[in-house]
Amino acid sequence: MVRPRSAEGFSLLELMLVLVIIGGLSALMVPGLSEFLADARASSASEDLVRLFRRTRARTQETGLAHWVQYDATASNNLGAIRVWEGMNNHCRQTLWTAVTTAYIPTTAATFGFAPVETLDMGSSSYNPPTGGSAPDAADTGRFVISLWVEQTAATPDDTAILQGSRTASWLANAGICFQPNGETYQGGPTGMTIHNTPFVFRIVRRFGGAARGVPRQVIVAPGGTARARL
Repeated sequence: MVRPRSAEGFSLLELMLVLVIIGGLSALMVPGLSEFLADARASSASEDLVRLFRRTRARTQETGLAHWVQYDATASNNLGAIRVWEGMNNHCRQTLWTAVTTAYIPTTAATFGFAPVETLDMGSSSYNPPTGGSAPDAADTGRFVISLWVEQTAATPDDTAILQGSRTASWLANAGICFQPNGETYQGGPTGMTIHNTPFVFRIVRRFGGAARGVPRQVIVAPGGTARARL
């Protein structure tokens, strides 16, 4: 008895053709998917940065103590990090920030006190997941890396530095914004703080193969410490 066509299975050739097609489609989709995920991580970083500044303002009001937001471009293999420190009183320029920060050693924070009250670290797996067991590095070329850069709008930024992956003099190696409970904000630190009167522009830079990919996401921190995201 001849079986109807609907009861027959696939031939080996048909199965092989299907597998070849699926493999080809996967090869085409993987780069696009990687870029989509990297863009999502960059977006998350910008949102987290805005929330960090808002929480710092609120914490300053709640505790009655000055808080200093410190940016370090060299942290986490030059990907960048931000740490928030709680002061000893309600004045930015009367707090011994060097005493607060120099006692902190990240690898032995439990032994040496004065750990930051909050940290946004671009070396975190939330923004730069490790690949093949190796920690992310700003110099990586075989995967997407997301870095945090900052400038002040009074400076003339060298945007070609983003494409080349190396900071020039217009990009800050470190920066600080200090909040006081009375609403005043200062810039600089840990010594020599001045009134914050020029906006900071934080850029979340996404690169692959040493070149920028897409438009960097921006977080503007205006005088007074108000932060907002801008594409």
